[in-house]
Amino acid sequence: MIFHPIWDLRTPLPLYLAYVQRFDIIPQTHLPRGQRSAPDPIRGMYALRRAYRSDGLPMGAVIPLYHLHQPIHLIPKFGVKASPTLTARTSFDASRDFFLNHYFDKEDFFYMRDSLAT
Repeated sequence: MIFHPIWDLRTPLPLYLAYVQRFDIIPQTHLPRGQRSAPDPIRGMYALRRAYRSDGLPMGAVIPLYHLHQPIHLIPKFGVKASPTLTARTSFDASRDFFLNHYFDKEDFFYMRDSLAT
């Protein structure tokens, strides 16, 4: 969510803010310890898990929009069988695990291939 405060912040430029949620890379346990933050070997995509606070709410923050580098595309990780309650509107909130889809566009693919592979 991107928004702009309605109060005067006395900044030279308008300040736009974004609400973001935290996702952690799910370690690939079949790999040696130093290499566990690797993509899923079958799909070639990183597996992510939504981070939660101790009270059970998703871990999120409001940050200046200029701190964001690029949007990402997440695919819910359904497992063997998807829940029949999932819809296009509820799949993001109802899911806990996701794949980071770097195949979504070529800029994402090349950026992640070149910067995360090292």
